[in-house]
Amino acid sequence: MEQRRWSEVGLVILGVLLHSSYMLSIFDIYFKTPIVHGMNPEPLGIRAPAKRLVLFIGALFLSYCCPLHLHR
Repeated sequence: MEQRRWSEVGLVILGVLLHSSYMLSIFDIYFKTPIVHGMNPEPLGIRAPAKRLVLFIGALFLSYCCPLHLHR
């Protein structure tokens, strides 16, 4: 039981460290990247294959789906 508790604590610490480094890198890039003005749009030369883009994101589905299957 004690070994399992330490592995869970280590996993939480690892998760906090990884998420902290991820958030810090986002802010570092956001605040240090220069903004370039005066650029002209470049024509593609081809027609777009569709008028709309549909994006499916499965992260929300996984957050609801996986905990249900893990506790059975």
